Amino acid sequence: MKYALIIDDEPLMRYSLRLTLEQYGLEVLDANDGVAGFDIIKDLMDKNINIEFIILDMMLPKMTGLELIDKLLHLNIHVPIIAISGYLTSEMIDILHEKGIDNTIQKPFTPSVLKKAIDNIRVSNTEKN
Repeated sequence: MKYALIIDDEPLMRYSLRLTLEQYGLEVLDANDGVAGFDIIKDLMDKNINIEFIILDMMLPKMTGLELIDKLLHLNIHVPIIAISGYLTSEMIDILHEKGIDNTIQKPFTPSVLKKAIDNIRVSNTEKN
């Protein structure tokens, strides 16, 4: 089973992303803030369950998307991330690229834009293996 994790504080966004990802045959988990998202990641890692990718909102309560990325990098946890936000500036995109996050999407977006980002991750994962 392939897992995807959605971390977004907007219930409607989590719901619509879940529906889209389930159509791609993924098992979907979600969290409404960065701390809850980190806890899910750690729990899955402890159980040796791989996450294919994370869809991560940058503007979250308790722990921002950028803080979560930094925490994962500090712990040497590498999971492909699709960074989403309604407020992605070119400066933020540059910071994300420096941290190895190449898939960024400006909200609102269509399912086809999300599918392209997922396909990019899958191609990248295939090339690494």
